[in-house]
Amino acid sequence: MNNLMHQLRAASLVAALSLTVGCVTNEGPSRAENVSPVDVQLNTVNILSDSLHQTTNIFGGAKHRGKIEIDRTHVTTTGNGLPQVIVVIRNRSDHPLQVEGRTTWFDPAGIPVDGPSAWQRIFLPPNSVNSYQENSISNRATQYYVEIREGV
Repeated sequence: MNNLMHQLRAASLVAALSLTVGCVTNEGPSRAENVSPVDVQLNTVNILSDSLHQTTNIFGGAKHRGKIEIDRTHVTTTGNGLPQVIVVIRNRSDHPLQVEGRTTWFDPAGIPVDGPSAWQRIFLPPNSVNSYQENSISNRATQYYVEIREGV
């Protein structure tokens, strides 16, 4: 069920962002204007890759335990006053993992103002913790939506 919700959220974001193709300004990267995201849970981290979700048998019963876990998120501001999101990711496996993260920033009304950003690679040694961080380029950004996928 959780996996289905992750897929639906990802599909909704793709649909919302695809409506914004062609809305480019001279103010930097492409920005989506006046398009409200459909079913995007703001201020969340969404794990997109099914391969990062695994089911293990514990004491004879199937138990869901992902390869990675989002330990916590934190939003702060940079020295120039722009928002920054920090996501702490835990590798729960006995193997090194490479994942990638990207962020879309939204204004207080839930309208996209940045991104999505470029995918950023995060290296996770076995049973370790590392972080992903992304800054907004807009001072209108107050909310975020982070996507994590397995590294390609």
